[in-house]
Amino acid sequence: MSALLFLLLIVPLTDKNSPMFRMQGMPWWELPVGTSSCFLLLRILYPRSEENHIKEEFEAECKKNIYLTLDQFINWRYPHLFDGYRYNQAQVIATVAACLSAASDLKFAKTMYKAVGRNKDTKNSVDEVVDAIRREYSSLF
Repeated sequence: MSALLFLLLIVPLTDKNSPMFRMQGMPWWELPVGTSSCFLLLRILYPRSEENHIKEEFEAECKKNIYLTLDQFINWRYPHLFDGYRYNQAQVIATVAACLSAASDLKFAKTMYKAVGRNKDTKNSVDEVVDAIRREYSSLF
């Protein structure tokens, strides 16, 4: 499955010059794992309005630094965006990155979506995602 198909299903982007749009043309396995992890977590945990706000900030920063990646931006600008009650942002990103590194497909993303469900508490959702991934893919952890 290409990143184009996966990302088109997840985030419709219209600006062909945006860094997020350029990532759509790359196969998901060629994207940096940290960037892919942050993108998946952002999409799964936050509402569209907040995603768009972060995306716009990221794209503005990319105009100043063309080498900036999404994971670098999030760690710099939003160091606690993916913190849960039991897991910190680095642990969460590393957990998702481990799945991305070992996966031959993106089926684990369904596990992440199911773990979040209709939960409104983002920190609790983060913990649920990590717990679900670790249960489902225990051979990695």
